[in-house]
Amino acid sequence: MALQHIAVSVELTSLSPIVDNASFQLHFTAGSTSPVLADVTTLMATIESGINSPASTGTVPPGSYIHQVVSRVTAANMMKAYDVTGHENGTPHGPPIATRSWTLGPTGAGAVEPPEGCCAVMTLQAPYGSDDEFVGGTRPRARDRGRFYFGPLGVNALAKEGTTNRTYLKPGFLTDFVGWGIDMARGIVVGAAKYWLCVWSRQSALFKGLANIWCDDRPDYQRRRVDQAATRYMLPNPTLPA
Repeated sequence: MALQHIAVSVELTSLSPIVDNASFQLHFTAGSTSPVLADVTTLMATIESGINSPASTGTVPPGSYIHQVVSRVTAANMMKAYDVTGHENGTPHGPPIATRSWTLGPTGAGAVEPPEGCCAVMTLQAPYGSDDEFVGGTRPRARDRGRFYFGPLGVNALAKEGTTNRTYLKPGFLTDFVGWGIDMARGIVVGAAKYWLCVWSRQSALFKGLANIWCDDRPDYQRRRVDQAATRYMLPNPTLPA
């Protein structure tokens, strides 16, 4: 069934020429309903709305935690939807079937931001069933897990632990972020169809519904999102001994 399995690439545009554009990918299945292309375009619009609006269990839009280096100019960012139906094993699926320019909502970040590689990881877990964690040199349960990196994050997503001074992700951010993931896993109604957030296992050639979603409170880091520095500062070299 065409358009049953959709991969949506969410792309963020950097304001800085030395900071890479960030992106993450979400994977959806339409279940047994026969979707049409208009459902896919509505799916992307709903993803934009979910980023810019509080989750059903949240209080702050997930997008407000995005770093200020990401453009908030109207239609500055991009989404691309790919129909991967029939290519669940990872074979080439061709160009996007739909694109959408989208606008990231206002930031709630402070005056000084963390490095642009700082992000949060959402882990998606399908039911393990009888899959073992380790079998010989293989890890069958890894086929039941997926993840995506959300960011770059602003300072408003971070906090400092009082006793140890450890940096961690704020509980409020985690509630807003994971709540958004749960809303997508419960299903997005898009006209005639309904799409659910899934784990895409290319090894098993399957899109798997979710049993659990979580995000650890430790910030992660994506080095590819940060290029070389713009300026190098050096002091005169001291006179070295002979």
